[in-house]
Amino acid sequence: MPQHTPSYPGWMHDRSTCTGEWIREIRSDYRRGWGCFPAATTPQQTRLEASVLLAISDAENWFPFFRDHADDPAVVIEMVRPFPNRIVLKIADGALEGFLAATLPNLWFEDLSGVPGLRPEPSGNHLDLRVLWTWPVASVRLRGVTRRRWNDAQEYLSGHQNPDVRIWRDVRRRWHPAEIEAFLVRPHQQDGVMSAVLRRYALWKDADWSYVRTNTDDLQVRWSGGSSSAEVASALSRPVCRIPGVEPVPQQLVDAHRVVFARSATAVGKRERQRMAAVRAAYLGEDVDIAERGIMSSGHGIDGCSEPQRELRALLALHILNKGPHAAPPGWRDVHTVTAYSMTVSPRADELVIHTNASDNLTNWLLRTSEDFGLPGLRLECRPTGSAFRLIHVPTGARMTITSADEPPRCGATRHDHGWRSDLWPTPTLPLHQDERVALASLPPRTPDMTTLLAGVLVRLEARDPAGTWAIGSWWHDPLGRTPWLGSPGDRNRKLWGSHDHWTLEWNSYPYEVDLVQALTDPVCGIAGCQVERSIDHTELRYGTAVLRLVHLPSAQQRQREDRGAA
Repeated sequence: MPQHTPSYPGWMHDRSTCTGEWIREIRSDYRRGWGCFPAATTPQQTRLEASVLLAISDAENWFPFFRDHADDPAVVIEMVRPFPNRIVLKIADGALEGFLAATLPNLWFEDLSGVPGLRPEPSGNHLDLRVLWTWPVASVRLRGVTRRRWNDAQEYLSGHQNPDVRIWRDVRRRWHPAEIEAFLVRPHQQDGVMSAVLRRYALWKDADWSYVRTNTDDLQVRWSGGSSSAEVASALSRPVCRIPGVEPVPQQLVDAHRVVFARSATAVGKRERQRMAAVRAAYLGEDVDIAERGIMSSGHGIDGCSEPQRELRALLALHILNKGPHAAPPGWRDVHTVTAYSMTVSPRADELVIHTNASDNLTNWLLRTSEDFGLPGLRLECRPTGSAFRLIHVPTGARMTITSADEPPRCGATRHDHGWRSDLWPTPTLPLHQDERVALASLPPRTPDMTTLLAGVLVRLEARDPAGTWAIGSWWHDPLGRTPWLGSPGDRNRKLWGSHDHWTLEWNSYPYEVDLVQALTDPVCGIAGCQVERSIDHTELRYGTAVLRLVHLPSAQQRQREDRGAA
């Protein structure tokens, strides 16, 4: 632990909290021209440190290979010593191999991992990681990594990593073309903040795990264990540790802590955005980070979207909510099968994102892989990773993504399609087949209000009440485990059909009718303006001029029994 001696200035104690340095080291390193907490002074050093920060999260992916106990805390950095033109890190015991596996550049099937241009330079009692062709040389020094420790690490890397090209070893004195391309395309707007966070990363040295995420607007660190988000934000608010131009916004999540580094001018709005994201995530089951991407200036963004996107959602509802021998024609294309899979629906203004552990299976049910099968007009735009599928609905131009990853690359940001079989999955260049044209032309007309209502049903496939009073369960099961059970899996029928402003939705299983009504009329997550009217044999949901009649057979039978009993 850092020393806390009253004879040293208070700012040294504050800096030691953020860096993990001994106070005597801070005193010996201090130079008046550097200030109390030196920042990186060159663009190349700043960019290197930003890249190393991102690599910390990847390092933890290698830990089970290198640690005796995989359940041990995934600590990477124990101490940071910041200098204007370089940085010194003390890597935690057992984490060196994972850190090097994540930072040293390798080529895997033409995809680059690691920090572009980084090369190891071992010495007697430390290991320098330097970026080629930079002046002053951008570097990170790993303290305490002797030549013997470096040799042991190389042996481990050789045994546990098998890239196509081990660039850091085999291309020693020049940049590989893949490194140059990766360097040019990586965004750098957040490099200054990321470098500053790395120089303060000892704040998370007691965490069980931590990782960093960035976008064009802000940077965030999420972790579990160790200091709370409020304690970290408090440490970063002290004058010596404060990061210029940004404000740490703390948030306590259900199972983790989070600090978002927001621009100072937008910090207040960021807090409100986070509050709305937490509320939305509680209803839709999203991760808070994912929910935040769907927040709009006007509200939670569950129903706010473009007209093409709304049309796609309504079309999906028509195909998903028709199932069984008495289903309307959209049910014949078997799209309804997707409700048998666990998923999280994340609606955004211009995209529908579905997170699932079975992304390939869901995609296969949605795309036309044979005649009279799949959603008419849906095409695979690209497959940027093995578990991510970017789709486009050609007739409307609306997009959706099926993924097991957090936020896969966009189609324009990837050069490869992992496992893409164009003979099986139709591409956007493929014209609509005859069966698709017939299927779309045979659909009844819908008014805009009805389209909004059906789209609202679709995006709430997995909605639930945070208080545990209702849940939709993807129209497949009851997440709350209530009794009596509603039908067996093989006898779950649904039918959605109508025209213009009047449609009827009939079903005989999950969800409970009252749950669907509450999901669509909830004062927090419901469709604004949606109202309910009930009678003995059915319930009506009204939105504007649209009327959706709900006929849930178990609920109607229960009401009839209650009515007879009252008589």
